[in-house]
Amino acid sequence: ALLTAQQVVTITQQKNLGSELIALAALSESYLSVGDTSKALDAVQEMLTIARQQNNPNYEILALMFMGRAHKLRGEYQQGVTALEKALKITPNNKFFAGEIAAVGELATLYEALGEYQKLIALAEPRLPQVKQLKNRPVEAGILIVLGYSYSSVGEYQKGTGFVEQGLAIARELRNPALESMGLA
Repeated sequence: ALLTAQQVVTITQQKNLGSELIALAALSESYLSVGDTSKALDAVQEMLTIARQQNNPNYEILALMFMGRAHKLRGEYQQGVTALEKALKITPNNKFFAGEIAAVGELATLYEALGEYQKLIALAEPRLPQVKQLKNRPVEAGILIVLGYSYSSVGEYQKGTGFVEQGLAIARELRNPALESMGLA
C-alpha cells in the first residue's frame, strides 16, 4: 500500500491539487500505519500547505489530525495537542462534524495521557449531541466510557459511573467485545 500511495502522489502532482490532497492523505495514513512518523509528518506538512493554499478546510482539518496522531505516536503529546486544537478551531465554522469528532477522539487520548481530565471532560461532553446526531454508536459508547473514567479521575465517581454504565449498555447492545472490555476495565 505504501508504494502505491507514493506512486499516486507522483501521478496526481502532475494532474491537479485536489487529487494530490487525497493522495497525500493516503500516503500519510500509510506511513502512520507502519510507524514511520517522520515521513508521515513530511507528507502531512505538504498536505497542510496545499489545503491552506486552496482554502480547503476539510483537508486542513485532516492534515492537522494526522499531524496530531503522528506526534502522539512519537510521544510528543503537547505538539499533538497543539495540532488537534488547531483542527478544532476550524471545525465549528466548517460544520465538519465527523472530522471534529475524530479530532476530539484523538485529542481526548492525548489529554488522558497527560492526565488533563478536566480538559478532556470540557472537550468531550458538549459534543455528545453531535455524536448522537452522527448515529455512530461505537463512537458514542467510547466517548461515554472515557468521560466516565475522566469524571472518576477527578473524584466525581457517581457521575463517572453513570457515563460508564451508559457506554457499557451501548457496547453490549452492539455486541462489541472491545468496547465492552473498555467499559469493564
